[in-house]
Amino acid sequence: MSFDDDVDVLKKKFRDSRMEPEQVIVATREFEDRLEEKIKSKRLKFEYEFDDEEGPRIVVLYADAPFHIGTIFVQGNGTIAFASESEYFPPLVAYESEEEFFKEACEFLKEGLAGFELDEEEDSYEV
Repeated sequence: MSFDDDVDVLKKKFRDSRMEPEQVIVATREFEDRLEEKIKSKRLKFEYEFDDEEGPRIVVLYADAPFHIGTIFVQGNGTIAFASESEYFPPLVAYESEEEFFKEACEFLKEGLAGFELDEEEDSYEV
């Protein structure tokens, strides 16, 4: 196959997996439920939101403080993206599947939370 043939095959694959806007909303709400099932933590809260510009999303919050960890998007092609503006978490990562997301996201969430909490503890000792 040529390069252009490969592009055409991928285009068809992407087109076939594309969800309608209503389906993305449902998929995002269902993903929020799976997040709460798979990542049981007293430290994290997951809240579904709908933004007029960005569409449906899940906001990840630190439960004990108004600290915004990041945002999770279920894309129209079924991929999942995590975005963060916090120094403790990756700025943007995308995953092809939920399995891949849960495998990697659990690790970077644990590491980021540990770093955040440690810095908070150290800051509380400063005079």
